[in-house]
Amino acid sequence: MTQPWVILARRYGDGIRNPSVAILAEAVAELYHEELPGMTQGDYAEHGAASLRYGYDDGPMYVIEVSRLGEVTLEEWADQDHEQELAPPRRLRKVPEHQALRLWSWLADGQIDRVRSQPWEQ
Repeated sequence: MTQPWVILARRYGDGIRNPSVAILAEAVAELYHEELPGMTQGDYAEHGAASLRYGYDDGPMYVIEVSRLGEVTLEEWADQDHEQELAPPRRLRKVPEHQALRLWSWLADGQIDRVRSQPWEQ
């Protein structure tokens, strides 16, 4: 298997490879603290989530998406092209900011079993 890669897709479109914990924290805060000047609720809803991907060039790939409403979704794929799902998407609801950051940090560190051990709903 090749070396893993990590890519953060921030709420407003920035893609960052191998983000630090500080960058992950900023990206989570963007979702939980909607305080940008001139933004409306519609603007926030249009850009309502961010995701972190952890994977390998030859598969598998794991994705955790965090929404502005505190919903977190875990997806597992056999490849980067989202062609073969390894497990159905799982969700956590009403996730506090610190827990969302913890999940992303674990994923960025490749701690897949730790991520999976959470009380996900199918």
